[in-house]
Amino acid sequence: MRAGLSIPIGYIPAGTTNDIAGSLGLPKKIPDASEIIASGDLHDMDAGLFNGSKYFVYVASFGAFTQTSYTTTQSLKNTFGHLAYIIEGMKELPVLKSYYVKAETDSDTFEDKYIFGAVANSSSIGGVIHLDKNNVEYDDGLFEMLLVKAPSNIIELSVIVVSLMSGNYDDNLIKFVKTSKVKFTSEDSIPWSLDGEYAEGGTEITIENIKHAYTIKY
Repeated sequence: MRAGLSIPIGYIPAGTTNDIAGSLGLPKKIPDASEIIASGDLHDMDAGLFNGSKYFVYVASFGAFTQTSYTTTQSLKNTFGHLAYIIEGMKELPVLKSYYVKAETDSDTFEDKYIFGAVANSSSIGGVIHLDKNNVEYDDGLFEMLLVKAPSNIIELSVIVVSLMSGNYDDNLIKFVKTSKVKFTSEDSIPWSLDGEYAEGGTEITIENIKHAYTIKY
């Protein structure tokens, strides 16, 4: 992306969760994935630009469980696989923090206290949050944005957890919109995660969709 090159790529999923592989239906066995690279078709894919300087493949997120992706140790992942993220994520439950955020999208502005936010181009986030695949297109120039309000009681928290895992969102607690660009403004500086890696945040963050940023063979 930084070099301005357009070279078709192949993808062999070899991680713990493999959100992109799950979204695109790619096999996780190396011989099968290699065969698809050799014989598959070319598909354009969108990518993201974070604050005008950092590119990401499929998700930028803040808030609850965001730190889980980059604080889970490799040894824990090697031992427990995907369960390692759940184990690490449980540590955050007693200290869930909310952020007062204003999010300005292509067509709407949302302003409230949120415990989680994600701007994604995937039907799976962390292997836990699932979006309806019928609502996600990977080359349309649009992100799927999720904003999860801070629950006021344990019942609302349980509704949020079930909604995120099932993909059926309670509109009173979870906002789901499509947008090509979003500007986040917050009172406090918020740390972010880009594809599971830590990214320094700030009080103003702009995220843009780069349509047809790269080509993948599958």
